[in-house]
Amino acid sequence: AWTRRGVCHFAFRTGRSDGMLAELAAYWPHAEFTRDDAQAGARMHEIFPVAPARGKVHLVLCGKNFQMKIWEALIRTEPGQVLSYQRIATHIGSPRAQRAVGSAVAANHIGFLIPCHRVIRESGEIGNYRWGSNRKLAMLAWESGKHS
Repeated sequence: AWTRRGVCHFAFRTGRSDGMLAELAAYWPHAEFTRDDAQAGARMHEIFPVAPARGKVHLVLCGKNFQMKIWEALIRTEPGQVLSYQRIATHIGSPRAQRAVGSAVAANHIGFLIPCHRVIRESGEIGNYRWGSNRKLAMLAWESGKHS
């Protein structure tokens, strides 16, 4: 989903589309929604350009200050890079906040573009992912292969 200012929601379809629309409406309760498949296709080409280059997309973030810090830190990571919750917490100056980092990662409604799939457990385990750990592994592998 997007506004005039940029992409505000990006999710992977894992079930029925009406459930996804309900989630979107809950997150943006005052918005009016209009389906535009042509514009959605154009946005996808911005996000996933054909040429071997990183797409440039403006994001519209809506969250608490702490969440924004986490999401901004994730946006600055490189494709294929993985970070632990602890490392992110330390990076933003809150070394004891790894659980809060986990909550911020889970609250991300702009999947892939805010790369929460790059966050793993300190032990090296992949951990949970809103759209499934197999998808998380696939994205990490895709990024590693594409940017190595």
